[in-house]
Amino acid sequence: MHEFDDFGIKFTISKSNSVDQKLKDEFYSGLSVIDKEIILYYIKQNFEIDNFYLIESSKIIFGYAGMFIDKSYANLVEIYIRNEFRELGLGTKLLNYIREDIKKMNLLFRAIVLPSDRTAKNFYESNAVTARIILMEEKRENSRRRP
Repeated sequence: MHEFDDFGIKFTISKSNSVDQKLKDEFYSGLSVIDKEIILYYIKQNFEIDNFYLIESSKIIFGYAGMFIDKSYANLVEIYIRNEFRELGLGTKLLNYIREDIKKMNLLFRAIVLPSDRTAKNFYESNAVTARIILMEEKRENSRRRP
C-alpha cells in the first residue's frame, strides 16, 4: 500500500484481487467510442488479470489499473481515472506506483494500448513509455482510414 497527500487530500494506492464492475464498465464505455470492433476483440481476450490497483481517498475510488504477468513481463492492460479527476496527475501517480511494484517483482513493464486510443498513447508517452511493437492486420471493410 502507498499513501500520498495532494490537493490537501490523503490518497491511497493499494492492490486488490478485483475491481468493482461499475468502474470497469466506465472504462469500457469510454473505450467503446474508439472502435467497437477492436473493443469487442479486446474484451473477448479475457485477460486473466493477476493484480488490480485502486487509487482512492475516503473510500471514493478515483480509478484503477489491471495487469497480468506473462513470463518476464508485467502487462498493464487497463488503467482508468474517472473523467472528472483527470489532468490532476493521479494516473501518473498510479502508473509510477505500479512500475515500482513491478521492479520489486523483478519483471519488465509492458502496456497494451489499442491503436486508436489517442488518450492512452499520449498518457504513456508523457510518462516515458514508448511503442515497441505494432500489431498489423488486414484493412476492414468499414475502416475509418483511407485506402
